[in-house]
This record gives sequence, C-alpha cells and structure tokens, in this order.
Amino acid sequence: MPGRLEPRTKGGKMHTRAFVFAALAVLLVLLAAASLPVLAAGSVTGTVTKNSAALSGARVNVIDSLNVSRETTTSGTGAYTISGVADGDANVYCYSPNTKLLEHRLVTRAGAVRKAHLERQVGET
Repeated sequence: MPGRLEPRTKGGKMHTRAFVFAALAVLLVLLAAASLPVLAAGSVTGTVTKNSAALSGARVNVIDSLNVSRETTTSGTGAYTISGVADGDANVYCYSPNTKLLEHRLVTRAGAVRKAHLERQVGET
C-alpha cells in the first residue's frame, strides 16, 4: 500500500526504538540499585536522661555499619530520632557539656525503629 510505513529491522525506526528501550531498562536498573541503601535503612529513637530527668540540648550521634555519622539534638523532653541508619551494627553516642560521654551499641534492621535510651546516673559527671 502506498504511504504505509513498514517496520525496518536494520538502521530504521525499529532499531532506534530498541536502543531507547534498552537504554531505559539499564537506567531503571541503575536507579533501583542506587536506592537500595536507602531502602535498607532504619531509625534510632530514644531519650536521654540524667538522674531520671530529661536532658535537653544533648547531642546524639549515630555511626552506622557504613561508617556514616548522623547527629541530632535532644528535645526539651530529652527525646531524639535519627533516621536513615544503615542495616547492621551501629553505635549511639551522647555528648552534653560537663557530662560523661554515653555510648550504646545496637543492631539496626531495614524499616525498623530501634530504641536507645541513655541514662546518666547520680554521681556521674
């Protein structure tokens, strides 16, 4: 039929479409692989207290299994939450002026919220 385009298998539109489709498929695979560490992350939440009273303004730092450090400051109630912590072993540190460093070790899991409550006892500086 005149005016009807026939699919070409070499060098024409069909070949270009196949290339574009393959390139998009590769791009999707790469994007999915890049998002895996984000998907395999959890959160650490808890409270920091001194002599059973909330310790506000304390710095809480989490170093995860990928050696990535994330930091936040406790609220007025001593609460904190740190998200995006990689799967595996993690260390939680708490710093506050004129007080002793607190440390807590835990294991995080993808999508899970782990609790780390840090308490400074009477007599500790």
